[in-house]
Amino acid sequence: MEQANLITFALSDDQVPTTEDGHLNFDEPMEISFPLLTGEDDKTFHPFFTDWQAAQTLLDQWAEGGNQETVDKCHPVVINFQEMVNLISSNDDVQGAVINPFEDNITLDHDSLIDLGKQAQARHDQTDQPVHIGDSQKAPEGLLESLADKFASDDLVSKAWIKTLTIGDQQSFFLILDMQVLDDYSDYFDQLTVIANEYLADSELGMTIAPYSDEIAEAVDGSVPFFAK
Repeated sequence: MEQANLITFALSDDQVPTTEDGHLNFDEPMEISFPLLTGEDDKTFHPFFTDWQAAQTLLDQWAEGGNQETVDKCHPVVINFQEMVNLISSNDDVQGAVINPFEDNITLDHDSLIDLGKQAQARHDQTDQPVHIGDSQKAPEGLLESLADKFASDDLVSKAWIKTLTIGDQQSFFLILDMQVLDDYSDYFDQLTVIANEYLADSELGMTIAPYSDEIAEAVDGSVPFFAK
């Protein structure tokens, strides 16, 4: 959702300023409004669409209902997730957003959408923070031994290093694994996280896990792995 580009309509008698890729150009002065849909409970939602075919359904319904004047004022524009959040949050009369209202009918209420926007912005801000991989602090007693036992029994990992990952002012232990390539690492990493959490309950640091790659090769160059087979 955070990476999605959606279609909505701007209502105006004049041409609506857009960028080259069809996004609404918020830097340009404009006098526009946006169509709203009212449900059976009298709540109003701003409609957004994932593709032109879904968006055309709204125009067709308006035209068939004798609302051609509104159709003529409609200008399709592209909106990204954060722009959608800003549109909803700036209008207290709107109860939320509805995506593909005549097909999927996915509704996001006003407060939930704003909360999702804050979470997305926090993740975006984190990616802008400086990243540093350094030598690890002393790991809690027993942590590395338990991980090594897991690696030995699973036969998926050939080498493992423990480092410290710092992103901005956030720090964690960084477990780097030279291991078999998996279609999805999440299940195996979840198993390792369960083991790590048993030893990190009293630690201020969590555990970040990543497979060995060219991008982080320099971080372990010359370092002795705590596990090797």
